[in-house]
Amino acid sequence: MNRNKKWKSAVSVVLCATMVAGGTGVTTYAKNGNGKAEKIVAQNTETKKIKESNKVATGEEVLYVFTNSDGAVNKIIVSDDMRKMIGNSIPKEDVNLLGIQKNLPVQLEISYELDGKKISASELAGKNGHVKIRIDYKNKEKKTSVIDGKKEEIFVPYVMLTGMILENNVFSNVKVTNGKLVDDGDRTIVAGIALPGVQENLKISKDKLELPDYVEVEADAQGFQMMETMTLATNEIFGELDSSKFQSVNGLKDSMDQMTSAMGQLMDGSNKLADGLHTLNEKTGELSNGIGQLALGSSQLENGASTLDGGAAQLLDGSSQLSTGLSTLASNNATLIGGAQQVFNTLLSTAQSEIEKAGLSVPQLSIGNYSSVLNGIIGSLDQSAVYDQALKTVTAKVEEKRSIIEEGVKKVVSEQVTSQVTAKVQQEVQAKVAEGVRAQVEEQVIQTVASMTKEQYDQAVQAGQIPQDVQEKVSAAIEAQMNSEEVQGKIQSLVEAKMSEAGTQELIAQTTAQQMQTEEVKAIIAKNIEIQVQQKISEAMASDEVRQKLEAASEGAKAIIKLKAALDGYNSFYLGLVAYTDGVATAAQGASDLNAGMLTLKNGTSTLLGGTKELNAGISKLKGAAPALIDGVTQLKDGSVKLSDGLGEFNEKAVKKLVDAVDGDLGKLATRLKGMVRVSQDEDQPVKIIYRTEKIE
Repeated sequence: MNRNKKWKSAVSVVLCATMVAGGTGVTTYAKNGNGKAEKIVAQNTETKKIKESNKVATGEEVLYVFTNSDGAVNKIIVSDDMRKMIGNSIPKEDVNLLGIQKNLPVQLEISYELDGKKISASELAGKNGHVKIRIDYKNKEKKTSVIDGKKEEIFVPYVMLTGMILENNVFSNVKVTNGKLVDDGDRTIVAGIALPGVQENLKISKDKLELPDYVEVEADAQGFQMMETMTLATNEIFGELDSSKFQSVNGLKDSMDQMTSAMGQLMDGSNKLADGLHTLNEKTGELSNGIGQLALGSSQLENGASTLDGGAAQLLDGSSQLSTGLSTLASNNATLIGGAQQVFNTLLSTAQSEIEKAGLSVPQLSIGNYSSVLNGIIGSLDQSAVYDQALKTVTAKVEEKRSIIEEGVKKVVSEQVTSQVTAKVQQEVQAKVAEGVRAQVEEQVIQTVASMTKEQYDQAVQAGQIPQDVQEKVSAAIEAQMNSEEVQGKIQSLVEAKMSEAGTQELIAQTTAQQMQTEEVKAIIAKNIEIQVQQKISEAMASDEVRQKLEAASEGAKAIIKLKAALDGYNSFYLGLVAYTDGVATAAQGASDLNAGMLTLKNGTSTLLGGTKELNAGISKLKGAAPALIDGVTQLKDGSVKLSDGLGEFNEKAVKKLVDAVDGDLGKLATRLKGMVRVSQDEDQPVKIIYRTEKIE
């Protein structure tokens, strides 16, 4: 049993005990929203804040106390519902253990003995001997209650329910004081109960009634180890009592009245028993006649049993011969099956050699696996399967080189983009250079033809001072100069110089990089990559190697199908032989069982015959003893009358005295009980504490 299961089992014991004692279940939570338990500080001021918060809260206070093996506290966890009530008033920091232990309403003190001597839990682990485990519950919480008109300090009543699970391979001869034991064969479950402080509250003398404030378990241990112990402390049970139901002594006397009524019914029953025995006494004459008839019948039964015993002897002889014949036949089963297996294994070995010669690798063929192995080979040799496998292999190889293909495509596209960008830049440079050269040519031609600057010429043209023929002459001269080899050579030289400049080359590189990052260019790259991948796959699938594999697969599949058909034929014979030998073995066993049954029958008929003889003799004795039986019934009738009289005397003396004795104390007891219930009901809200004591191993 793992640790979680052990804890859950112990918890189940405690919670089941709680339901029995209080009539209500307990629902508790000990985890935060992240599924992790939270530690809290629970010193005096924080405890007060918890109580104050609970006055207006709808939840219930549930504390989880983790203790050492001696009961000392080492950690406390508060349920997440409780933290919601108190908000952030309690910091999440390490617990002040000493302060917490003092503030708990009930403390556990656990002690251990081995063979009559005190011992610590750590020393006890693994030891052998007679052990005692005692848990003392110390009630530390008192409140003021008014009893008989006087204020009195009494304990807040708590019910303590402790659950243990003791493995039966470790513990034996388990006993418990103030508890119950349940043994399921593998483990013994201990459920203990204690009411610390209630004895003092009710002021009942221990001589009359002792209320438990401890639980003690003793047992013989072999290699002592014990899983976690769980204890539930709750004041809810007393808080839920309705004290109005025992406002008077009469309310508490109901159970005693029920006891008196039950005693009356018992007395009536004893009277009816006496009447019945009287009737039996009157019928003993008829019984005597019946015994005579029984004696006659038993004699006839003895004769019939003798005839049956003779027939059983004949049946036993026949079943013995049948069993011998079938046993002889079944003795050859192993030889038949062994020979058939040897032949089958030889066929399988030959088949495996032929398959491996064909270049196929297969696991070792056996009678049990040959069919599935050969079916797998046939499936793998199907042309569609071979084509799919070849396509899968080729595709994988091409995909391994995808990065190389991608790099090549990007290089080609980059070169194309660079060429386009360069051409565009060169076009722009060409235009700017030509524009500059034209300005120089225009200045020179205008100066030569019109003896003006270009600016003067343009102004004169605007003013209408330059004749049209002069303007045409100037334009013709400019175009002639621009188209001359000298000027065109100059333009080309200036363009080449500009294109070779670092700035122009950097511009080309930047523009190319930007173009490469556009979605349009990326799409072109991706498309070309896929085209090249599919092209390489298609080339590989069209190769002679793949074609030859497809042709060989078809022929190989036909050969394996033929081989499997032959093996299936022999397997059919082999299985038939196995079925036959199984049938022979079953028949032989059945015949043997039949023979054994017939022997049992024969022994039974012999026993029956002997029994009928003894019965006949016994009934004869009974017939002779009938008068003594009649005397015995008479004595029994007389005894029942005495029983009825005795019950009447017990009801008159013992029961009535018990009722009278309780009546004398019930008034005082009811008053103190109501005071204790008020203390529990005055609590801010029901308190539940679950103690988990560490395991010992």
